[in-house]
Amino acid sequence: GVQTCALPIFLSQKVHEKSIMSLDKMKDKNNTFVTCDEKEIKIWGFYKKNNIYIIDCETVLKDFSKSDLVYLYVLNKSNNISFINEDNKVIILNNFYKPFFNVHFETSELKALYQIESNDENNNLFMVGSSDNIIFYKISGEIKYIGYLRNDCYSAKSFCYLGNNKLLIGGKSVIYLIDVKNVKLERIIKMRSAEFSCFLRYNNMTL
Repeated sequence: GVQTCALPIFLSQKVHEKSIMSLDKMKDKNNTFVTCDEKEIKIWGFYKKNNIYIIDCETVLKDFSKSDLVYLYVLNKSNNISFINEDNKVIILNNFYKPFFNVHFETSELKALYQIESNDENNNLFMVGSSDNIIFYKISGEIKYIGYLRNDCYSAKSFCYLGNNKLLIGGKSVIYLIDVKNVKLERIIKMRSAEFSCFLRYNNMTL
């Protein structure tokens, strides 16, 4: 038989009226995270008071996108909030929560955002993943276009930097190994029918 075990839940709280589309944490803080539903982005404080865990809404951001939000990502170090909407726009907010990067990708269905945090030359390299290509930018005070890879079957929904210029990209039934230094495809790893929607680096392994 199958044994089941109920995991303890120390906090459960409704934070949005609509479905939560994505969440991430502020990279320079251990107790602040960000969520978004279709219309709003909320910034939350997470802390313990009188032996009780509390989630408290610090900021609500809305009315900055005409179409629904589909994905959110907090940039490394700068903690600028970036997101994708249904109009296939990538928007990055500055520290005053005003858009300073707003690009419309007309021909691609956007899937994910990712920024490399590393000790090599690829640090801060920023990627936009879509249904048929991956676009590369460099963020260092300004946002500079680097290049792109196009392939009809990419469907880039997830990224993971392995170091040594190697980037994993999850797609439909395949994982792509990319050489980010030269912006080129190195290898396609075919898997059984599955969509690779997330990666995690853990103790020198990739899950």
